[in-house]
Amino acid sequence: MVNKVHVTYTYQNRESEKTKIWTTLPLNDSETVSNYPVMDSCEDQGGNRINYLELNADEKLEVMYSVSLDNKKDKIKLSVTEREYYLRSGELVQISEGVKALANEVTKNTNTVKEKAEAIFHYIVDNFTYVYPPKSRGVESFLESKQGDCGEYSFLFTALCRSLDIPSRVIVGTWSNGKMNAHVWNEFYIEDTGWIPVDCSVAYMQKKKKFHFLFSNFKTLKWDKYFGDIGNQRVIFSYDAELELLPIYRDESDDKLEGASFKPLSPFLINKEPFYWGFQSIDNRAPYIQPIYTKFSNEMLESPPKKDATIYLGRWKVVETGGQRFFYVLKHISFLTFIIFLVLSLLLENPIYGVISGVSIVFTCISFIARGERKIFFGILGVYFLLFLASNISKL
Repeated sequence: MVNKVHVTYTYQNRESEKTKIWTTLPLNDSETVSNYPVMDSCEDQGGNRINYLELNADEKLEVMYSVSLDNKKDKIKLSVTEREYYLRSGELVQISEGVKALANEVTKNTNTVKEKAEAIFHYIVDNFTYVYPPKSRGVESFLESKQGDCGEYSFLFTALCRSLDIPSRVIVGTWSNGKMNAHVWNEFYIEDTGWIPVDCSVAYMQKKKKFHFLFSNFKTLKWDKYFGDIGNQRVIFSYDAELELLPIYRDESDDKLEGASFKPLSPFLINKEPFYWGFQSIDNRAPYIQPIYTKFSNEMLESPPKKDATIYLGRWKVVETGGQRFFYVLKHISFLTFIIFLVLSLLLENPIYGVISGVSIVFTCISFIARGERKIFFGILGVYFLLFLASNISKL
């Protein structure tokens, strides 16, 4: 059975002037449903198909498409150009002399490419703390503060690998369930093997905050398994950070933005310097595309900025299909039923309510197990509630 999800994306232009959009959404795919024409399209060195379009005032971009989450074999051989691309340095993924020295120190007792990458994985998981949102983005800032989100973990892993001549890339995407569940992880390359997945930030959470994902809608692994295996519940939006934009992005100057009637929001700093998302690029490159990057008109500088992520990223929703979707719905309905009838049983002392609540929570546990989520924990919990259910039935 194909493990497939449906992705729905919308972006509303709330300005009275045009908003320019670069996106990696598959607008040119024959199976994609979209209400808006692409004005320009190009493929970058990382294999991203970047589409360009312009939305007029109050226009809305609507896109619907399906993605198979089954693991596919990626290309085994990189060209010289591709290899150079995945070894480059940038503003977010900086390969400084300090980064090179750190990488050499971390991997001094290793020999193979895989051993070096795994040593880097363990170093990052053990020495940095997950904090969202980070105060500043970029490898240098992360090394100094030792705090950051999934993006910072992935930038550092990429930089350390590349400094050792190991091709690596940042993967920008979303979890395969729910709304706006953005996530970033990594892949590194081994000759004659291909791309190997790595997720340092989730490994950190699984190692040091074990209960964080306990009731989530995602499968989890033992923390060290996230080196080489990340499961199949992710949708990829784009490969790598700092993607070149065509047509050329026309940056607004710092002086103009700083002196505007209403200074725009700076969603984050890049290496401690303000970066104005939607008004600036990094030398004609988007910091990352998740799944769009925008260029706002100057009208945005004439009114107070709004702290609304959808202005910058749009909205997306991912819906599972088949058995995963069935047990997702069953899990939420049965848990809500459990809560309602548990409260009723406590208030009214009617044993039938206790039976209904017991049946409901058992179905909740079954749903977690069927979805592959913390099977041992919910197996034990399910047995406990079966005993609870038997006790209530005996009272009838």
